[in-house]
Order: sequence, then C-alpha cells, then structure tokens
Amino acid sequence: MPAYRVCATFLPDGDQHRDLWVRDRRITFEPIDDAEDLVPRGRFVIPGLVDCHVHLTLDFAQSGLPPGSPELVDANLRGHLATGTFILRDMGAVSDATQRLSDEGRPRVHYAGRLLAPPGRYFGVQRDTPSEELVEVATREAKSGARWVKIIADFDESGDLLNGTPNYPQETLAAAVKAAQAEGARVAVHAVSPAGIEAGLAAGVDSIEHGTGISKRQLEEMAARQIVWTPTLVIAPGAAAMSREMGGERAERAVLNGFENARQMVPVAARLGVTILAGTDMCPPGSIWREVVALQASGLEPALALAAASTTARAFLGEPALAEGAPADLVLYERDPRNDPEFLTQPSLIMFRGQLIAT
Repeated sequence: MPAYRVCATFLPDGDQHRDLWVRDRRITFEPIDDAEDLVPRGRFVIPGLVDCHVHLTLDFAQSGLPPGSPELVDANLRGHLATGTFILRDMGAVSDATQRLSDEGRPRVHYAGRLLAPPGRYFGVQRDTPSEELVEVATREAKSGARWVKIIADFDESGDLLNGTPNYPQETLAAAVKAAQAEGARVAVHAVSPAGIEAGLAAGVDSIEHGTGISKRQLEEMAARQIVWTPTLVIAPGAAAMSREMGGERAERAVLNGFENARQMVPVAARLGVTILAGTDMCPPGSIWREVVALQASGLEPALALAAASTTARAFLGEPALAEGAPADLVLYERDPRNDPEFLTQPSLIMFRGQLIAT
C-alpha cells in the first residue's frame, strides 16, 4: 500500500502550509522518505465535512425511493460521501433502517431512533408517543443502541411555529431525558418556539435543534450548561413555505421572522461560547456548504462557520480530525473555501479512510 505526503493549509483555522503523511490508511506526522506527493503543494485540507442534522430515511433529494427504505438510506449516504461529507448525525428516522448500518464504505452515522412526538403532532412521520409512554419509549430507543434520542418538543399545526406550546408536560420531558441519558444516549429536541426551547433547557437536553425563537438569556444558559445549538438556517425558505401551506401568510411571516432572529443570535451565541453545529435538515445530501454560507452571512467568522461543519462538530461527536493515528479522511481544495464556501462543492481530491474516492 503506497504512502503519501500532503503539504497544505489545515482548515478551518490554519494560516500556513504543513506536512502530513498517510501510511496504512492513517495520518502520521512522522516523515516518510519515499512517500508520494498526493497533490501539489499549496492546497487547503479539511478532515471531511460533518452534517449534524440530517434525516437519512427521508427523500429530500426526490429520488423516488420509498421513505424509510434501506435503498433510500444508502442513496443518501452516497450523496453525502461524494461531496466529502464523512460524518452525519441522523436526527430522527421514520424506520429502523439507520440502526442496521455498518461503517464499511459509508459515512459514519451517529443515529437517533425514531422521531418521538404525540399522535398527530409532527406531519405523520413521528412514532406516536403519548405523554404517558414517553419515558418508556425514550428508554427503549436508547437501549436499542441509538446514540441519540430525538424528541419533538413543540409543534403547532397552524404553521405559526414560534407560538407553539410544548408537546409534553415538563416533568414528563425531564424524566424522559434523564432516562435516555442514563442508558448512554444523548437527547436532542426539535424546539422552535421560546416555550419549546425553555422546556428543552429545563429538561437538561444535550442539543437544541432549530431554536429559531431563541433568546440571549437562553443562550447564556446553554453556554453555562454546554448545550449545543444546531440552527439549520439553510431551511428557512422551505420551512416558511411549509408554514404558509399550513397557516397562510401570517404563519409564513412568523417563521421568516423567527429565522431572522436566529441569524441575529448566531454571533451572540459564538461570543457567549455556545457550541454551534452545522446541519441541513430538509436539504438534499451534500448541501452542508449552504449552511456554512448561511452561518457566515449571519455574522459568524469564516473559520468558525467552517468549523461548525468540520472540526467543532467532530470534537463534539468524539471523532478525530487531522491528528496522529486518525483515519486518513482528507478533502483537499485548490482555493480557500473560507473565502467562498461554495468552493466546498469543488474538492480537488477526496480520500476516505485512506482510499481515494475522487480526484
């Protein structure tokens, strides 16, 4: 098996070229004399992108494959891999297809079990979970091996999502979170309204997903308790259109106002020390660059925006980056994508676990 050398600027925060080598499909910083130069000097390298909010069992690429099917999951995984997205956090499934995945030749998936919501409270894709069953179901999901349990903390059928009320009594939600965490899982909540976000924080969740109605006070609490935020800014147009269908123009305006609030809160969250993760939710596979664009447009520094889709996300998920002995996950670019994140769609080379999959 050949050995390689890479001389490139390490992203997201590097400012000069460094050398690394690849031997036996792993990264090393010990020089290898006969190593082959993998690319010309002067490129830019990241350890693969991370999308921290996907739904692998849903067909946002409009492939026509059945929702929840293994075939759809596989197609979605291939779509992510082809763009250099190597790690995914699946935030709720409509079947158990994600729980049967192996890592062989696929992006690494940190999967949640089913989307948990009361009957009729989440587009019909939820596992119907009345309040009296939430603790039991959340515990069962965690015991099944799910790394995450996903609970829909709020939802309003009118489409006016920011005025939604919590789906579960506070004591029930808190008990479910504690039970799932006791089994080794983390808990994420879909929470867009101030009340839903507050319910999640009071319950001690590990991540707030969307959080469009979030306040500075809530962000201060998240920073103190190390609760992460995945704002999914990129879905604003789709969420607004969906709300218009459910509740008309008033609901649409409310959602757009909510996402504008989230955009304003992103730099506040960064200043407070909240960990921000990049996720694409209802976008097709390979769209994570769009969320990096949206985070930058919100005022997040370019390096931090890229880190939210790479090194910051890896650290939160316990995955290595460009480190000694780490799997050789490398995506290289001819130009610096911090200056224009659209260049993330144009990698000059993709190496996944030491194997070249695109050049």
